[in-house]
Amino acid sequence: MPALTKNPFAARWLLTGGALASFFCLKFAFGLALIGISSTYLSVAGFVSFSQFFLFFALLSTVAAAGVQNGLARQIAMANGDVAAEHGATAAAFRIWALASAALIFASCILRHTFSDLLVGDNSLGAVIPLATLAGAAGGYGVLACAILNGRQRAATSLLLQSAGLIFGGMLCIWWLRNGDPLAAVLGYAAGPMLTSALAAAILSRHGIRFGPTQKFNWSETRLLLGYSIAFLAVAVIMPGTLFGLRHFYRESFGTDLLGYWLAANRVSDVTSQILGLYMAQIFLPQVARKAEPGRIGKLLRNTLFMASAVMLGGWALFMIGAPFFVTTFFSPAYLPAIPFIAGYLLGDGLRVTASMAMHCMLARRRLAAAIGIEFGTAAFMTAYLLIFIRLGYAQAPYWAYPAAYGTITVFLIAAFLGNYKKVVNS
Repeated sequence: MPALTKNPFAARWLLTGGALASFFCLKFAFGLALIGISSTYLSVAGFVSFSQFFLFFALLSTVAAAGVQNGLARQIAMANGDVAAEHGATAAAFRIWALASAALIFASCILRHTFSDLLVGDNSLGAVIPLATLAGAAGGYGVLACAILNGRQRAATSLLLQSAGLIFGGMLCIWWLRNGDPLAAVLGYAAGPMLTSALAAAILSRHGIRFGPTQKFNWSETRLLLGYSIAFLAVAVIMPGTLFGLRHFYRESFGTDLLGYWLAANRVSDVTSQILGLYMAQIFLPQVARKAEPGRIGKLLRNTLFMASAVMLGGWALFMIGAPFFVTTFFSPAYLPAIPFIAGYLLGDGLRVTASMAMHCMLARRRLAAAIGIEFGTAAFMTAYLLIFIRLGYAQAPYWAYPAAYGTITVFLIAAFLGNYKKVVNS
C-alpha cells in the first residue's frame, strides 16, 4: 500500500474510488431508509403522493443545471488547466443556468395545478410544484460547481459536498415522514442540494475558481454547451416524462394499490442504479473525453462493462434469493405483491449498463444526436411494450416492459458496436 500511495495517479484513484464508494453507500442507505420509513408511516395513498412528488423533484434536480453539467465537465477536462478556457466555459454555463432557472420557475407557477393533477390526480396540491422547482433551481448551481471539480479531477471533493447536502436533506425528509407529512418531506429533502450549492460556492472561491459571468459573452462556447444542454435535458426528461405519463394511464386501468407496487419498484431501482449513474457521469465520461494512448478506450469499455454488469446483475440475483426478507425488512408485508415489480426493474437495470455506457460515450465524443437517440429508442420500446400489456389487461405490464425495453436497445447497440469495433477500441 505505501508503494501505491507514492504514485500520484494510483493515490488519486484510491481517493476517488473510496469517495465514490462512500457516497454510494450513504446514498444507498438513505434511499433504503426513505423507502422503509415512507412505506411504514404513510398510507399507500400517502406513499404514492410522496413517491410521485419525490420523483418529480428528482427530475427537477437532474435538469436544474440546464443540462450543461456533462458538457462543462468535458470542457474543463479538455482545458487541462488553461485558465482562460476554463473561465470561458464557466461563464457560459452560468448564464445558461440562470436563464433556464428563471424560465423553469415561471413555468412551474403557471402549470402548478396541471402538474399536480398529472402526478397524483389532485390539483389542490399545486403549491408544492413551484416550491420544489425553486429549490431544484438553486441546487443547480451546486451541480455545475461539482461538474467543474469533476473536470479538474477533484471528484472526491465534489462527492464530499454532495454527501453533506444528502445528509442534511435526508434527515429533514425522515423527520417529516415520521410525522406523516409526505409533501413537507419532499421539500425537506429539497433543502439538501441548496446546502451543496452554498458549500460549493465557498470551496470554489477558496481554490480561486471563479464561477459566474466573469467574461464577455462567448457565442462559440455557449453554443457548444447549449448543444450539451439540449442533449442532456432530452435524455433526462424522455424516460422520466414517459413514465409519468404511463403511470397516469396505469393508475386509471389498475388503481392506486398496483401503482404503489410499481412505484416501490421504481424507488428501489433508483437507489440501486445510483452507483452506475455516479460512475458514468463523474468518472467514466471525463475519462472517455481525455485523449491518451491508443487502445485505452477499448480497455476502459471492457472493464466497465464487466464490472458494472456484475454489480447490477449481482444485485438482482441477491434480491431473487431473499426477496420476501428484503421486502418485509425495507417496506412492510403489505408490499409483498410488489416482488415481481422489483425483480423486473432490477433485471432491467442490469440490462441498462450497455445503454448507459453507449450514451455517455456519445456525450463525451459530442455525438449528441446519437445520445438522444439511445434514450428516445429505449423510451419508445418501453411505451410500446407497456401500452400493449395494459391494453391486454395485464397488471404485470411494468415489470415486463422495463427489462424488455433495455434488452431490445442493448441488442441494437451491440450490433452497432461490433460493426465499428476496431474504430472504437483504437480511438
